Amino acid sequence: MSLLSLRWIAPGLLLILLAGCGRESAPPPSVSQVATTAKERLDGFVEAALKNPKQAGDQLTILLESLDAYAKEYGGGFIELRDMAKAMVPEVKNAKNKLELEGMLGKLQNKMNEIAASPGK
Repeated sequence: MSLLSLRWIAPGLLLILLAGCGRESAPPPSVSQVATTAKERLDGFVEAALKNPKQAGDQLTILLESLDAYAKEYGGGFIELRDMAKAMVPEVKNAKNKLELEGMLGKLQNKMNEIAASPGK
């Protein structure tokens, strides 16, 4: 290739990239979509926690990062869910048996079900 043709390749590629940047981005997810995703994540956490109760507290702490992001972005029920989960961390870490853990995590799932059923609130 000649030096002249190489000199035009970089600006041509830049124009193609810039042309692609002018498109509209996808709309942000709706609260309903976020609630569905959050419910799936919480249900997955509960399933994993019940399989390995000794790690449930650490897993809940990790889940709290997502719940905190949902609470900051969408407010409402997500704030209540985050606060409920945050208060449960010590209890979950000290759960004496699987049945006790199941009861605590069931409360989180019930709250998440409320949010998913009426995400506009």
